[in-house]
Amino acid sequence: MTTLAERGRNVRSWLSFVAAAVLAVILMGFSSTSERMPPSIAPSARYVQVIAHPDDDIIFMNPDLVAGIRAGHPTTGIYLTAGETDKPDAAAYAARRQAGTRAAYARMAGAANDWRAERLDVDPRHAVELYTLHQRPEVQVVFVNLPENNDPLAVGGRESFVRLWKDDRDELRIGTLMPTGGVLGRRYFYTHSDVVQLLVKLFERFRPTVVRAQDPNPDKRLLKDNVLFHDHPDHVAAARFTDAASRLYQGPRFIYENYRDYNVAEVPPNLSAADRRDKIDIFGAYVPHDSDVSLGYPYDGWLPAMYQRYPRGSTWAADGRAYLVLNGQLYACRPGEAWTALPWAEGPLNQAVSASGGWVVAKRASDHQILALVDEAWRSLGNPNDHLPGDRAQVGSPVTNGKAVYVKNGRGGLSVWRSGRGWTDIGGTDIQDGVALAGDDVYASTRDKVLHWHADRLDPGFASLRPAGPPSAAVVSSGIAVVYRTDTGEIALGNKVLPGFSGPGNPTVTTAGAVFARTSAGGLAVNTGAGWRDLGGQILDQPAPMGAGVVALGPDGQVRTF
Repeated sequence: MTTLAERGRNVRSWLSFVAAAVLAVILMGFSSTSERMPPSIAPSARYVQVIAHPDDDIIFMNPDLVAGIRAGHPTTGIYLTAGETDKPDAAAYAARRQAGTRAAYARMAGAANDWRAERLDVDPRHAVELYTLHQRPEVQVVFVNLPENNDPLAVGGRESFVRLWKDDRDELRIGTLMPTGGVLGRRYFYTHSDVVQLLVKLFERFRPTVVRAQDPNPDKRLLKDNVLFHDHPDHVAAARFTDAASRLYQGPRFIYENYRDYNVAEVPPNLSAADRRDKIDIFGAYVPHDSDVSLGYPYDGWLPAMYQRYPRGSTWAADGRAYLVLNGQLYACRPGEAWTALPWAEGPLNQAVSASGGWVVAKRASDHQILALVDEAWRSLGNPNDHLPGDRAQVGSPVTNGKAVYVKNGRGGLSVWRSGRGWTDIGGTDIQDGVALAGDDVYASTRDKVLHWHADRLDPGFASLRPAGPPSAAVVSSGIAVVYRTDTGEIALGNKVLPGFSGPGNPTVTTAGAVFARTSAGGLAVNTGAGWRDLGGQILDQPAPMGAGVVALGPDGQVRTF
């Protein structure tokens, strides 16, 4: 017969076992080792963009957005807030913004503005509005309808969406709006964790290969009148919610891209005349639905540009291998082979990586450390602003030639790391994201010109046109070739424009002197000196030299050789 004391000991022992087992499961669930990270990507290209307000993706993610839709890839926009601001008719205004978004998507799809509306139950406690375009059912939009930053009637008043992001203890519950004529019969309430899990569930449903988000860490040198966020607060919160969800999502890996928002008005426009006209035409379908919007100020400062927050650059392939960050983890592959997970960096990495001479360098997003992967082990190189003036969180993406590491530092200059010396500031100011290397020569764009360093010394005599994006450089038979976008949206080689190109991609130059860039249709074009030739395909961002040509990343996660 078992005594009460023995029963108590048995119960406590059993509870301890259960607690230990549960803890082990939790730790396994949050483990980020390469064994835990599924290396697979969904078999066909699918885009999802998560944005704060109706119209954000139309303004800040185009022409990338329309290229994927026109190519026939499934595309879903997820809008976290209703965008109602402080309108007295908030429900009606939110409905009009939804209608404008659907009209713009229909125009991008070349289809009639005719949609099927339905309630999508995401979990037992939350539902969202799902609209599917009848003639192009692979095009969908989802409205969550949380309150916009300026809504005084939200729980706690204005800034409810930002407060929801900051409340990771889930003490705050924010209710949604009910846009006029919508398909939801009641409000839904969300905590911080609810929003993150909502996005995880939507990722599971739509299984994206590419997720686009807004800017989680805006450049503090810009939009200085907004001292807290340097952007719309909802843009930043939406990007951070998306980032958090991407870390928890355990489905097939996806490529993650962030886009700059309001501050593109303070950098040179970078779209060609044809792309600008197309973008204005698309936004023109939205404008009649929104009484606060026009094609004039401030929209005329945003529409001529599209900038990725962390441009991938042209040094993400070396020694026959390509490198890619998927959901914060670094992977490698050879063209035609599957991606293989590399050692976990003890934290998620930013998207842009650089490889050369057996080194791979990256920035860890969680603590802004610059890391180097050497001999299959990560090594921290610190941060150039650990002991120097400047904001360490604003340090850019590093590049390497296998001997040194270069990065835009937190005050906007250039820093170099060398073994035994650590970080050294080598000058420059107003450097934008994306640094290029050609041997021991370094190039970086400001908002006015391309800067050049040789042997770690700034070259005051280097001349360029006005750049509108990061450069690419290569050692060629005649010296060093440098290519970049200009503020007219054209591609320049040195001081000479290569005419006849239309497309949003940053260019890449090879050691053979060939220039490659992504077209308006999302494919790749090459110029070998006799004009531009369209190579077709569908690629993302900037190709990287490999062998006699280049490799480019497709929206399905495959590396293609051109």
